[in-house]
Amino acid sequence: MNRLATRLMLAITLIALISMTIGPITQVIAITQTLQRLPDDFRARVQQPIPQARNPQNRRPDNTPRTPNSSEPPVLPDAGELLQTAVITDSEVMTENRRLFTLLEDYRSAQRRGFLIGSISTLLLALGLAYWLNRSIIRPLGAVSDAATRLSQGSLSSRVTLKNPAAQTHEIMELAENFNHMAASLEQLEGERKAMIADVAHELRNPLAALQIRFDALEDGILPFNPEEVSVLRQQVNLLSRLTNDLHTLTLADSGRLSLQIYPRRLSNVVQPVINSYEVRAAQQNIRLEFTPCEDDCVPVDADRMSQVLRNLLDNALTVTPADGTIRVRIERQPDTVNLFVTDGGPGIPEAELATVFKRFVQGQRRDTRGKSGLGLDIVKSLVELHGGNVSVRNLQHDPVEQTGAEFKISIPVDHKISCN
Repeated sequence: MNRLATRLMLAITLIALISMTIGPITQVIAITQTLQRLPDDFRARVQQPIPQARNPQNRRPDNTPRTPNSSEPPVLPDAGELLQTAVITDSEVMTENRRLFTLLEDYRSAQRRGFLIGSISTLLLALGLAYWLNRSIIRPLGAVSDAATRLSQGSLSSRVTLKNPAAQTHEIMELAENFNHMAASLEQLEGERKAMIADVAHELRNPLAALQIRFDALEDGILPFNPEEVSVLRQQVNLLSRLTNDLHTLTLADSGRLSLQIYPRRLSNVVQPVINSYEVRAAQQNIRLEFTPCEDDCVPVDADRMSQVLRNLLDNALTVTPADGTIRVRIERQPDTVNLFVTDGGPGIPEAELATVFKRFVQGQRRDTRGKSGLGLDIVKSLVELHGGNVSVRNLQHDPVEQTGAEFKISIPVDHKISCN
């Protein structure tokens, strides 16, 4: 009964059965009542079955045709029957005929009355079934339609609330749940969009304000125009440039217009140049940078985009890892994936923020994005997913008492049909 098709088939079947049975039943009841109103003697004669002839002409007692040459004598009518028939008077015949005509008229009236009662009963039952279908199907669909109308008018908080959910069909409940899920997703996306606009405005305001203050100070002669000041100004300009580039990359990725040049490559050959370019910076911060390659790591990747992914992770790792710390990068081969691990030596990520670390502008209590656009990890996630892979993060316990670190894992699916020879 919790299937829409079952309810419709049941309603149609009930209407068909009622239409076929209630009419004849009401007619039989009406005719029976008509017969009950007749006088007893007349009703007995009417209901008495017509006697069959004992031996019709040209028939033998065994009901076989009589032959012309048969020697059997003809059977004559019974004399008592002839006498009984002859004594019926004309007045009795007229009375009997009137009774028969009255019976026929009453019979026709009973038929019409039975048809009318049956039609009205069928109509009432059909209306009852229609009301039941209206409550179980039409009203829930109307509730979904009203919620969709409110949603189209901008009320993203509108939800479908069904009365008596246990009595609803499976399809109606699934429709309502899917609609509520869609509305919740739209509301969440709208909230993220507004938060992103606010965060972008905030991120742009900081370097622009710093540039404006320093240019005003230079113009007023408060600050000297020297190489150190030029370096500070360049850092702010670089931050603005990186923010705009990151926003452009994410916009292309979200719209599906970010083109990738994917070819079979050994992942170690993509990672090694990036590691080499960060060795000087790591040495300046007194941080050890370790790389463990893998032999069988042929995957279809875009070298430039995968290098961008690794650079974003290493930037964050160098930011959170203290002096004398270690950053480990390693590649491992699994039967269907090649995994790239980047482990920092920082304090780790609060457990409550692990689920939101890849959202835009979510910086948490780590220093992952200090001085950056706040979009690095979201770009990592988008680029890895464009390769058909996935990225995850977890905390590692280096020291049972104090130190922890975060390990980012990137999994790229292996295409067994290609080779990097």
